[in-house]
Amino acid sequence: MLQQNQKFNCLQSFIQYCSQNIVNLELQLSKRNQGIIYLGNSFANCTNLSFLNLNLFDNDISSKGMIGLGIGLGNCLNLITLQIDLNYIGDQGPSYLCQGLRNTKTLTNLELHIASSNILQKGASDLGNELGKCLSIKNVQLYLRSNDIGPQGVSDLCFGLGQNINLNNLTLSLSQNNINDQGVLGLCNGLQGNVNLINLNIILNENQISQIGALRIGEGFKNFKNLKSMQIDLRDNNIGNQGIYDLGRELRKYQNLQSLELLLNRTKIGAQAKKKFPSIIHKMQKLVNKKLIY
Repeated sequence: MLQQNQKFNCLQSFIQYCSQNIVNLELQLSKRNQGIIYLGNSFANCTNLSFLNLNLFDNDISSKGMIGLGIGLGNCLNLITLQIDLNYIGDQGPSYLCQGLRNTKTLTNLELHIASSNILQKGASDLGNELGKCLSIKNVQLYLRSNDIGPQGVSDLCFGLGQNINLNNLTLSLSQNNINDQGVLGLCNGLQGNVNLINLNIILNENQISQIGALRIGEGFKNFKNLKSMQIDLRDNNIGNQGIYDLGRELRKYQNLQSLELLLNRTKIGAQAKKKFPSIIHKMQKLVNKKLIY
């Protein structure tokens, strides 16, 4: 008989009781667990697993553990939704995980939290390359805060993601990654293959982005005819008055957009520009929901 919901807070308990009957599984292993590198082997029994929420924050799972985890999850052939919270996995860890996920032909929803893990350009590039091959995935949330991906890394990451034409919903949280204006251009160019996006959420706070970067974001997705909702977080960048004017003028060209949220706190925008900006985007005919935070 299938067990719809199971939750474990102890690795040893999960290893002992995991079975093919589990459909929805929550593993809260957020403290250092001895033997964590062997976790992947345990998923071999979970053949009916559909939903997995896996919290491995503050575990030193190592490269060997990430390879095993990817292979193990790849054996969960009915997996639809995967949510993982990791850190301390290094530059190669994300790609090791996603290599295994290519086998899960039913995987539709992926939410990946990897903060402060020393992911560099190569790690971001490899992650994008692997995710671009997971063509069953339609909804992706990547939270990569406080790594050092850099301009080329974000370009490579988004180029890989751009290979998946099936993506409908994408969240990219890339705050504190030294991306700058060049990286913003690479991000926009890389995602041009995702023409079926409906919802796009880009979080780029604290990334040395200037007026040029704001303009590039505005220009970047105006040809996405299916795009209905955008959230853009540019807090703590040096956008300035001209940057917000340029962003607004480009956003006016998004004639199918219904919902827009802009976070622009501490971006060196003056009072007059803040007052004028709503009138710039007023001509967006289908816009129903608008949220501007300065």
